[in-house]
Amino acid sequence: MSVTFLFAQPAHAIDASWLQNLEQDAIADGVSPDTVHAALNDFTPNEHVVELDQKQPEKAESFAAYRHNIVSESRIHAGAELYRQNYIFLKTLEAQTGVPAAIIVALWGIESSFGRNPGITKR
Repeated sequence: MSVTFLFAQPAHAIDASWLQNLEQDAIADGVSPDTVHAALNDFTPNEHVVELDQKQPEKAESFAAYRHNIVSESRIHAGAELYRQNYIFLKTLEAQTGVPAAIIVALWGIESSFGRNPGITKR
């Protein structure tokens, strides 16, 4: 199942129809209806997460500016080293998910600075 639709919805789309579409998509992707309903039965969107999602830098600046601010030489070198160190694990993930290992490492670097910033904040 593709997870991109979980993050690509604008805040106003998070309503009953969005949840219904999520259920239908999960079932269409092979998740049993019982599992889908058990997982989503008490689901309530976290409005704080939705608010933060709307403030993503990719939406607020050009790609050139985003790339300049995010893709540094030190991040590239760290990613290459972590790719080498975790090669077997990354290839296992690639085989399981179909996501290329290089993409996994790139997202790991961009989203958490390779685990140094887990993104967990206290409210």
